Order: sequence, then C-alpha cells, then structure tokens
Amino acid sequence: MKIAIITDTYHPIKDGVVRFVEMLARALRDNGHKVVVIAPTVPKRFYPDEPKHVPGIGVIRIPILPALIKDYFPTFPSLKMIRALSSCDLIVINSLSFTTVHTMLVNRFFGKPIYQFIHHDEFELAELVFGVPKPIVDAFMTIFTHMTQNVQRFGIATRKFYRKTLRFHVKPEQIFWVPFGYEKVEVQADEITAFKKSLGIPLDNQVLLYLGRFANEKNVDAIYEVLNYFSTRPNISAVMVGMGYKYPELKERAKAEESNVIFTGRLPDKYLPHIYSIADFLVTPTFHETLCFTVVEAMNYGAIPVVNGKYDEPSLDSSNCIAIRNIKDKEEIISKISAVLYDPERMKEMKQALKKVAEYHSYESFKKIWGEEVKKIEK
Repeated sequence: MKIAIITDTYHPIKDGVVRFVEMLARALRDNGHKVVVIAPTVPKRFYPDEPKHVPGIGVIRIPILPALIKDYFPTFPSLKMIRALSSCDLIVINSLSFTTVHTMLVNRFFGKPIYQFIHHDEFELAELVFGVPKPIVDAFMTIFTHMTQNVQRFGIATRKFYRKTLRFHVKPEQIFWVPFGYEKVEVQADEITAFKKSLGIPLDNQVLLYLGRFANEKNVDAIYEVLNYFSTRPNISAVMVGMGYKYPELKERAKAEESNVIFTGRLPDKYLPHIYSIADFLVTPTFHETLCFTVVEAMNYGAIPVVNGKYDEPSLDSSNCIAIRNIKDKEEIISKISAVLYDPERMKEMKQALKKVAEYHSYESFKKIWGEEVKKIEK
C-alpha cells in the first residue's frame, strides 16, 4: 500500500512528535508499505540542521506562510501534496494541525481512508498555546468534529486521549490502543562519561533533566524554578534540553539570576540516548500530558519521570513515577522529588520498576499493531 503520513513537525525539527512520526513511518515501511511523510517546509533561519533522510521513506515539503505562530508553521496545500494524496491508499494524520485541516478538506474529493493518531488535547492547547477564548474553541471544535466523522480509526496510547477522542463523537469501536513505540540505543560507559564532561557535570553528580519544547503548555517556568533549586544543592546538576518560543526569555532569566541550570538548546538525535542515560529524573509535569513519548524514552534509560498526576494512566503509578497534584506548586514538586532523591533504596526500586512499562512500548509491539490495523484497510 501507499501510505501518506501528515504532520506539522518533522526533521530537521527535533521533538517527541518528530521521533514518533519517524517510528511510525519505519513501522509501516517494515510491514512492506511505501511511505511518504508530508510536512511543512522548515526555514533555515529557524532550523539550520540538514534534513534527515530515512531509508525507504519519502518526504514532501509543503509551503508555509511567512509567519511563526507559537512554534507552529501555517501551511497551505501544494500540487505535489495533492498528487500524493490522490495516489495513496491510506492517510495517517497526527492530531489537529494546520496541515491536518486542509488535508481533510482536500481528501473530500478523493475519499481516501484516514487513520488518526492522537498526540494532543486540542481543546486544551487552543487555550494554553494560542490563548483562544473558550467560546471560540468550542465553536471551532464543533466544526472539526464534523471533519473527524470521515476518519475511520483513531490510535491512542493514553487513557486521557481516549476520553478526548470521545468528545469528537467517535464511537468506542473506532478506537484502537497502540504503544508509543521506542527502540533503546545502548550507550557505552566511556561515552556517558565523556558526555557528562562535555556538559561540565561532575561524574558523581545526580542529574535532573527537562527535555522538550520551551512553551507555556509545558509548564517550563515552574520546571525551571524546580531545577534551579536543585542545582544549588550539593552533588546535583540540572539540565534543560530543547528550544521554543519561551527559550530566549527563560535563558535570559537564568543568566540574570546566575543560575547553575545547564541549557543545551537542541541536541542532535544521536545524543538523546546520552542525555537520558545520565539523567536520574525527567522533570516534566506539563499541563496536558502524563504519559507521552518523551516519558517513554526516559523510562527506557532508567530516568524516573516526574509528571502531571491529574491524568490517570494505568501503566504509571507510585512504583515507577512521581505524580504531581498541583504542577504550578514548585514546593510540591521539590518535596516529592526530594523524597526519592535522598532515599537511595526507593530510587533503585523505582528505576527497576520502569523496565516493565518500557517493555510494553517496544518497537516490535508498535510495528505489529500498526501492521494489523493497516490490513483492515487492505481487506
């Protein structure tokens, strides 16, 4: 089959969605399908890295408007994109985005089957990221609900996204569960040592990590304050990895406060296993996520996730993660991290418990489930 994957972020941008899209494209390719990823053109002035080419996976870049809205590029269809949609057998889209909307509109002419993988809660993001008033959000989502009626199947990895998907009047039988999918890359001890030294981190220090976009919905202000506190404690280092529209502001604040927090900016994909390997905790209590792709990555390397406890996920509990009740309360976050950080036996037990959750989110499980789903379209 010819399968088109629609996304608003793909290489050279590096974030959890990008890494998931690559995993999905590989899984479909490895099941014998011809895959093309359709994504926005990325201006060099924002992302100077060279585009990454994955063997056997095509990429079509579509035009963008000369504006950047909270790290997102508004796009419009191109002739190449329309041709790709007309010739494909299946379209897989990632949540709601600029590109998703006009893909669905274009597909009204072609009537291709559509699968959707749910990455975000659009209701929340419209308010958190773009500051859209609730009445406008509700009106737009009513319109989008009519568009989702043309989607055959919805893939989800979390309980929260199950509830959100039902808000689009999706029938439960249209929803299928799928792990995020991740392949752990082994890192040698001497590489970890060299990487720590390159960041100026003493070899015996414990490490608290934030990895993700610097944006309002990620709660980065509170996370920075927590990491800043721990960075003043003996034998502890704190690192923030990533970029985003909040990055310059937060970096300037850290400079003014003479903070010890280490800002790396974006790290090339090849160094992600290194940064996870040196981390003892992934501090990521964001507004709209509990279990997410970044958390799955971190768990594979034994980093204990500190997450938003508002959303109950069956695979996460007190044995393998730290759940925060009020993610704006830095004192609660500090207290709960300290209870594990300064209890070596509990910390060891939690790191061991992470392995079971990580096993579920394996690439092989991910590939098998998507392979079975696509067969339903082939029939």
